[in-house]
Amino acid sequence: MVAAYVEEVTARFPSITMLIARIHRDNAASARIALKAGFHKTNVDDQDPNIEVYGIQLNR
Repeated sequence: MVAAYVEEVTARFPSITMLIARIHRDNAASARIALKAGFHKTNVDDQDPNIEVYGIQLNR
């Protein structure tokens, strides 16, 4: 479903170039889903070290 969402956003909003997902570090299942959909771990939230930030660059 995440991959389908990425495709939908890409089609409907061509000006968006990146999507971000903020995932709690203990939520391994969500992290796996994000990685499978093409997201990459970019960093840890500066204000909350329990939140890992994942991003996907949308090809244009």
